[in-house]
Amino acid sequence: MLNNKSGEKITLILIILVVAIGVGVYFALRSSKISITNQQQGGQSFSTPYSSRERSGEEVLSTSSEKSFLDTYEEEDITLTGNKAKLVILVDGAVSGFWVASQPKEEGSQNQLLLSDIFYLNEKGEIFKLKEPNQAESIASSSFGRPLRVIQNNQGDRVAVQFDSGTVALFDVKAKSWQELGGKEITDISFSPDGKKVAFLKEEIKESDVKTSIFIKDLSSSKQPLTLVASLKIVDFNLLWPENNSLFLLPKPSYFFRGQAWKVDLKSKTITWLTAGNGYSLLFSSLANLGLQFTSAEKKSEMSVTVVDSNLKKLADLSFSTFKEKCAFSSSEKEVAYCAVPYFANKTSDLTLPDDFYKKGVYFKDRIYKIDLKNSVVESIFNLEDVSLDAIYLKEKNQQLFFINRYDDKLYLYDFSEKVSE
Repeated sequence: MLNNKSGEKITLILIILVVAIGVGVYFALRSSKISITNQQQGGQSFSTPYSSRERSGEEVLSTSSEKSFLDTYEEEDITLTGNKAKLVILVDGAVSGFWVASQPKEEGSQNQLLLSDIFYLNEKGEIFKLKEPNQAESIASSSFGRPLRVIQNNQGDRVAVQFDSGTVALFDVKAKSWQELGGKEITDISFSPDGKKVAFLKEEIKESDVKTSIFIKDLSSSKQPLTLVASLKIVDFNLLWPENNSLFLLPKPSYFFRGQAWKVDLKSKTITWLTAGNGYSLLFSSLANLGLQFTSAEKKSEMSVTVVDSNLKKLADLSFSTFKEKCAFSSSEKEVAYCAVPYFANKTSDLTLPDDFYKKGVYFKDRIYKIDLKNSVVESIFNLEDVSLDAIYLKEKNQQLFFINRYDDKLYLYDFSEKVSE
């Protein structure tokens, strides 16, 4: 049995008994102001100009109707001037996933909008490369089914895709080729920081016996054999590769279960307990060597968001709440993150989050903030209350923020680069 003391290490050749169950995270707006409380500065709060609960004395996270936003949602005209001119629908159709290349787009027209190469998959599993909004070239097709999840490496030259058929496949952008990795037994995947390797969890459940194995595949050649890192008696874990020589084993987040997070040292072949919490999830930046940690508060409609180091030690509290899927670290600014923070929900009673969020039982309206983690400054970069955006899977590159809108599953761009005139 693993002892949950943070200093204890156990060699991976032991069979490790851990129980982690769950499916969920939570969400809610806890503070009357969006702020950062930095522990190293004596708990001083740094507030944004906007309140996350109150505006002109009115609570904004409320509605007089409990019916879905989609019952009344209509596509809005966003091709206007000012702030709305920065918001663009890139794909006028449902997108199953997308990714952004790390290298700047080759120079073309001086009026080109996109500063990076953007790729996306449609519901048929076809891959397209965007040229300009609603102009794309098809680069590959697939026969695996409908894409459910897309995971890119930091460089954007490889992605792993999970399909509804159960197939998990890797796509090489340069070679424009697919490589099957496995089936439904693969429960999570993470690329190494340099993008040259991929780690994945393979889960086996036979009656009362459960086992999850950690494998690493070298992507330099398709003939490279798999490396078995460890086989553990665990279930319902996620995987994250934050540093070259270490992996994180993270619990499937749920308000109802207190999951544990562990660090796997690939050099010493040891595993170390790091932290635990209900509704636990983590977003980590290899560039900044920092993470955003999400844990449920006592109320199932609230969640705490904290800044953590590479050992998941808390550095600062963020006094607003949102989902991991609504945040992203900057690709170039070392200690900067972007978060879409809900200020309005179409349902406020009897919420179980994140379950209702993942089942699309609740929809939000978001404001988007830039968070300077070093200087404890929060800046609003998007605040258009007449535009319905429920943003997920945020990615930032060259001061351009890409995301999927849950209302219509379309791919959006919010451009706050210097080339955009006010």
